[in-house]
Amino acid sequence: MADVEFVKVHEDVRGRIFKAIINDFEFYLLETRKGYARGGHSHTVDSYMVVLRGRLEYRAMVGGREIVRTVGEGDVIFTEKDVPTFLTALEDSVMIQWLEGPLVTVDYELYRRVVRELMEK
Repeated sequence: MADVEFVKVHEDVRGRIFKAIINDFEFYLLETRKGYARGGHSHTVDSYMVVLRGRLEYRAMVGGREIVRTVGEGDVIFTEKDVPTFLTALEDSVMIQWLEGPLVTVDYELYRRVVRELMEK
């Protein structure tokens, strides 16, 4: 049987983030309230996200071009390392995220600014 540890790691106006550690592998559960955004950074490793509930707008800056798409329940989002992204919740949403290595973020100021502005509304 796997060893599982589950802890809340963050909470703010956007919602909560929990971390589950299963046999030294980390998963993140992200709750995001409608109208708020998460991200505004890139990761130093590839990342995956599954939308469990809700709908979100996903933005990614790939090779100087912005990609925008709407994702919803059951959608899987793969993001290559060093690609800045952020998600804006169009509905109250819940996602699970995992990475190909340790969680290290690098802020992308253009996107971080949007995330901060939405938090201040």
